[in-house]
Amino acid sequence: MRQWIVPFVVLLSLVACGERPAATGRTGDLLRGERALDLGDVAIKSVDEHVAHVFHLLNTGDLPVQIADVKSSCGCLKASVDRATIEPSQSVAVTVDMALSSTGKRSASAWLILEEGDPVECRLSANVVALERMVSPWERAMIGAGGRVDVPLLAIGPSPAPLEARVADGWTAELGPWRPVTEEVWRAVVTVTAPNSMGQSTYGFLRVKCGDTPPIKVGLWASPEWAMQPPSYDR
Repeated sequence: MRQWIVPFVVLLSLVACGERPAATGRTGDLLRGERALDLGDVAIKSVDEHVAHVFHLLNTGDLPVQIADVKSSCGCLKASVDRATIEPSQSVAVTVDMALSSTGKRSASAWLILEEGDPVECRLSANVVALERMVSPWERAMIGAGGRVDVPLLAIGPSPAPLEARVADGWTAELGPWRPVTEEVWRAVVTVTAPNSMGQSTYGFLRVKCGDTPPIKVGLWASPEWAMQPPSYDR
């Protein structure tokens, strides 16, 4: 869940990815609390998603701790704090927001640069995986009576489950195998044959399911007038 802390924001500056700011003393040891969180597997639907977390650090010393700056280990992470001065027995909330632009292991750190003492690291990690889902670029296919059309399907995620298909009465469907496009994108084709209606248009549907992913539905329309024309479709 995202949480946004508004009262005070320290401007974010960047350090080289993986570089630790220079240590200056031991004041940072007085800030106690959660400093690292591994979110485990995080499924994303697109390349512009984010995860956020709020770390709470308590000043266990007898003197105030002053935050001079907040730095990030890379440009994928934004960080802010709700106060610059942490009084004794007072906590600071460190909000970190990490962009998930690609799959795989991701880790980034926010560094609290103190007026005195060692920098304090708050580290957020995640294993980014593509959300398993199935899509078709088509919403409706139009073919001649008795004609055939190949409906393309794409699956995103690890090796997808076998396809299951259902069509309207009079229509038939032949399921093709999944073939890899990339490590996480797969393509399959369902060949649909329209009924050979006599002198009238016929409407139908193709409903395809793949494992536990949400099913998709493609509208079908066959007409004797299109018997000599190639199939067409609506995206």
